[in-house]
Formats: sequence, structure tokens, C-alpha cells
Amino acid sequence: MRGRASSLFLTGTALFTMVSAAAAQEATPPTDAQSGQASAQDIVVTGTRIVRDGYTAPTPVTVASTEELVKATPSNIPDALNKLPQFQNSSSPSRSSMNFANTAAHGNVLNMRGVGPLRTLILFDGQRVAPTTYLGTVDVNVIPNLLIQRVDVVTGGASAAYGSDAVSGVVNFVLDKKFTGLTGVAQGSTSQRGDNQGYRFGIAGGFDFGGDRGHLLLSAETFKNNGMLRSDRKLGRGAYSYVGSTVGCTNPNAAADPTACSPGGSLNPYMIASGVTLSAASEYGKITSGPFTNYRFDANGALVPFSNGTTTGSPGYFVGGDGYAISPDTQAVAPLHTYQAFGRASWDFTPDVTGYVQGSFSRSDLSYTSLANSLVPPTAATLYSGNPYLPAELQAAFSPTSQSITLARYGANSPRPHTTERTDY
Repeated sequence: MRGRASSLFLTGTALFTMVSAAAAQEATPPTDAQSGQASAQDIVVTGTRIVRDGYTAPTPVTVASTEELVKATPSNIPDALNKLPQFQNSSSPSRSSMNFANTAAHGNVLNMRGVGPLRTLILFDGQRVAPTTYLGTVDVNVIPNLLIQRVDVVTGGASAAYGSDAVSGVVNFVLDKKFTGLTGVAQGSTSQRGDNQGYRFGIAGGFDFGGDRGHLLLSAETFKNNGMLRSDRKLGRGAYSYVGSTVGCTNPNAAADPTACSPGGSLNPYMIASGVTLSAASEYGKITSGPFTNYRFDANGALVPFSNGTTTGSPGYFVGGDGYAISPDTQAVAPLHTYQAFGRASWDFTPDVTGYVQGSFSRSDLSYTSLANSLVPPTAATLYSGNPYLPAELQAAFSPTSQSITLARYGANSPRPHTTERTDY
């Protein structure tokens, strides 16, 4: 405040000096030519008070206003952030991490530059947001959306100020603390295919009190998305996958281009194939070592030879055969339901001293069917001789030097675990 007052004083002094000097001159009426010349030299300056956030910062800053984010993705701010290039490796209800129930990276967990969510610091109006998972990550669905003014993303140099949890950067959800009036949202959504329905309702307000010395902010909102299964789309039912297109590729110049025959390489470009299976395991178990290697168990528990199927240009990937594929009745988009309530009251004790108190409650519910229980290499199961569940022909095949088998199984048609998660913040 002292610096600002000094600047105004100097400006006023200069203006007074100019006026005094003009008054001291003789008042001679300007001629028409002089008037025209002066008008032609008039300079109009506009935009001098525009603040270009992000351009004047000492570190690279991406400033995304709420209006821009909502235009890109009307559902919510975290979903919009996930569309930015620096957050492409983030976790969200529409990302595959939901298919693995034994991970804690559920909800909207931002992962900047792929360094990891533990190295992306989340701030709410400059304050650190407490972790929402036991791993220390933050589900940003707990942050109230309606009163957010903008999101500042610092992508470099932040760890010097914030520590190792900001190695990849900092994401600051900036609150519109001076918002006055009422705003709300009421929307419904569905995909072009008639699935993945959802809705969002919310209201927020800002009010002055105490002779404009106090300011109150309140908001409440809810968001729900019904999600969708992989089987809701033809792409999820057909076991489609990218595979190499050149079977038996040979590289004549491995020194110059060592990856030419790798899937996606210059001599083995990708193609889309349907009915793709992985030969590492089978529905009821494939024996990968020991007696009866490359045999599998059928639905009746009998041992039958394992058929790989049609070879592709990607090792381990075949078309058809007895291998396994991802079950189509798992979640492509996990159902999500969030509730958010926020309140903040501030008071200007003096022009330079302001105090505030704020509180919030957020709940995020996730419910989804994850991938099948599996024992796929390198975590296949080892079964030893003498196991009472082994068939007699397999037990008879054991020898003093071979007393176990390794079994790889992916139970795509078996009951899959259903996960229900709740995060209260």
C-alpha cells in the first residue's frame, strides 16, 4: 500500500507541474492548422491494465480459466484438465486404471508429464490439499467447481519452493474470492450412442455484509455419470487390438534401424485386428512349465492341447486360438457420483488486514466392475505334485526331477470383482 501511495503522489505531482507550466504560458488561441495538426497527433492507449497471467511469471505457467475449461468439457473441471497435453497420463473414471482394483489411483488423480501423481502438488487457492488415498495422492473431484476462477499450472521449477512433491509441477485451483451474485448450473448429458448418461446440478452465491467489510461465499453441487461397459460398444465386444502387420519380419539393416521389425516399426507397421487373444494364459489355466507344457484345462477339467491361433506381427498376440482376451463386461467408464458443499466468510478488519474462515465437504462415490481375477506370468501359480485337485494323468507324469507345474489363468468368464469406493473429504 505504501508503494502504491507513493506512485500516485508522484503522478499527481507531475500532473500539477504540467498544469502550472501550461498556465504560465501566454494564452494564445490555436490556429486551425495547429488544431488539425494536434488532432492528427493524438495517441489513444488501450489495454495498459491487462494482466497477462502466465507470461510475466518466473516459471512456465499455464493459466486456464473456468470459462475455457467448461467450453472444452462441460462435465467438470478435472475432466477438462485431463484433456490438456501435460495431463495425458492422469487417472480418471474413463481411464483404464479403474480396471485394476488393487491400485489406489482412483478418481481424478492428476499426473503431470507422466512423472507420477505423488510428484504433482495440488493446491486449493494456494493451500495444499490433504491426500485422499493412502498412497498420498489427491482425487481432485473433492474440490468445489462452481467458485473456481481459474486453474494455474506450473510445469517447472516448482520443487525449489514446494519440495519433492512438486517435482513435475503444481496445480493451483484459484478461488474467486470476490464473486458477488448468484450462479448455477443444470445440465444433462448422453453420448451419441445413447449411453454414458449423466447430469450436473449446482448453485453458488457471493454476498457482501457489514457495510461491504465482510464477504460470504456459498456453493453446493452434485455430478453423476452412469458410466458404460466395454460391451456397450462394438469396439469393446470384438477384441480389437493393434498388432504388427508383418509376420516373420526380418531386418536387413539392424545396425541402422534396430527397431524396424518391432511392432509399429518401419518394416512391421501396426494394423487393427479383431478377435485378438494373448497366448500367455487361458480361461481355465494353461500349463507353461513342467509336464504337459502348452496344454490347457478345459471347462470340464480335462487336459487338451493349447492352440495359439493365427500368428501376427506382435509376439504373444494371436487371432483366435485358446488364449485370453479382456472381458467385454468390464467398465470402460466407471460410474461416478460426487457431492460438494463449500462456504467461506471473510472480514476486512482494516484496509490492510483481512481474516477469513472456510469449510467444505465433498463425497466421491465410484462403483465399477474391474478386470477378471488372473494369474498371468510373471505371477503365474505353481502347483506341486501331490495336490489333490490335479487330474490323475498329470499326477502320473511327475518325475523325481519335475515335481511341479506352472499354471497361467485368466478367468474372463468367471465372476469378476465389483468394487465400491467412497471418498469423504
